[in-house]
Amino acid sequence: MPMRFFKRFLVAMLCMAVLCSTATAAGESLALTYEKITQDGFVADSLNGVDAMYNLYGPTLYCVDLVSRYYEQVYGMEIQFHANPYVKVDGAASSEYWLEETEVPKTGDILYGSAGARGRGYNHWALVKSYDPATGVITVFEQNWRWNGNAGVDRQIAWPSRYYECFTLKSTSGVPEAMLPAAHQRSAWADEAVLQAQNDGVAIVADGYQTSVTAADFCAMLEKQIAAQTGLALDAEQDPCTAAADMGLAAAGLNADAPVSWTLATNLLRGAADLMGGDGQSLLGLEVDEDADQIFLGANALVVPASPNADSGSVSVEQAIALTMWIGVHGGDSFAVTPALARMAVEAPQQQTNVLANVISASMDNMFVTRTADYYTGR
Repeated sequence: MPMRFFKRFLVAMLCMAVLCSTATAAGESLALTYEKITQDGFVADSLNGVDAMYNLYGPTLYCVDLVSRYYEQVYGMEIQFHANPYVKVDGAASSEYWLEETEVPKTGDILYGSAGARGRGYNHWALVKSYDPATGVITVFEQNWRWNGNAGVDRQIAWPSRYYECFTLKSTSGVPEAMLPAAHQRSAWADEAVLQAQNDGVAIVADGYQTSVTAADFCAMLEKQIAAQTGLALDAEQDPCTAAADMGLAAAGLNADAPVSWTLATNLLRGAADLMGGDGQSLLGLEVDEDADQIFLGANALVVPASPNADSGSVSVEQAIALTMWIGVHGGDSFAVTPALARMAVEAPQQQTNVLANVISASMDNMFVTRTADYYTGR
């Protein structure tokens, strides 16, 4: 048997995670959701343009393969996997890059759970999807965490952990630069909102932050936020667009795969605010500002920062996530039009569609977004 094949076979055996009894590995996991594996090459999750995949009938796609593929695609690096993983260059450890154990995980860091620490017959490798230091919870990005024909997604583990170690990439020249496709490059203004949404289990990132959000994904995120704020029970079996119609967020027959226009986004936010006890109908429009760095209420509209690589005619994924988090904080607010804006509405009715409420809460300085270019009516 060739040495390379033997090493790969050995790692695969150590990493095997075909869970036949309980996929949550009592004590090891806090929570997770499942996606039904429907075909070979099934994509259960994605992070920075790298997919976590499963085969329905074909050969097992092991956990270590995902970690290896991620570092190859995102950093152009080869990782040597053992209890102390390292970066390989020309078959030897790199002198410029190394993996260092860390107590403060960040997105893309490597998680290693040894067989001994986990009380199982195999090791498990995964990646940090997000980490919330306030709650001490890591959301995991992984492959080959399966049970009864289902793929585990967004599994959460407590941190610090008795089951896992975490390794972060270091470089002699500073912070290693990730080589992300343009569609997956997140704008700096969206970082806080996206990380919080990931930690809250709200964020849905399908094809990248700069791509247009679909109606189904935006509805699903808003519905999760509404449920979190109001205690409303959601039917997990109901598709998001149908649920949105039943909740009064959108009209029936919404195209689930269609990109969300700014008009539709405004209407969805109005409905969400109404359900949260606010005055949603006073939210009259959204405005994209190329110079903004957070979401805030302007004199004429709710101002949203631009997504530089996105289609300006529709709402991007990062904009949808930020708006979802914003409405979670301010959905219960009552938005009153100022006398000046009311006079403008009477004198020039055609401008009324671009008028937004003028009440700004005391916490408005902590908003997520910023930038101004075009008005998008919500009427």
